[in-house]
Amino acid sequence: MYKFAGNVNCRSRQFIPEAFDRGYGTAMAGKRRGRPPSAPETVRSHRVVTFVTESELIQLQKLAEHRQLALSGAVHQIIVAELQK
Repeated sequence: MYKFAGNVNCRSRQFIPEAFDRGYGTAMAGKRRGRPPSAPETVRSHRVVTFVTESELIQLQKLAEHRQLALSGAVHQIIVAELQK
């Protein structure tokens, strides 16, 4: 990711700023890479943690498989459906 002068295993590594030319650091911060940001009202950035029994987990996994979703996606659909009632 970064270029260093000398032996990589050496404790005294010297940073070389030219490594930023590839967009890994702040020197190319104006050139964004990756997924564009979503609208703030649609971003799912909060976490809810719960514990389930073994049988509940198996039921959730079967539901997710039936819907062809990841387990977290299936759980999210359940939560959204309940909140919209």
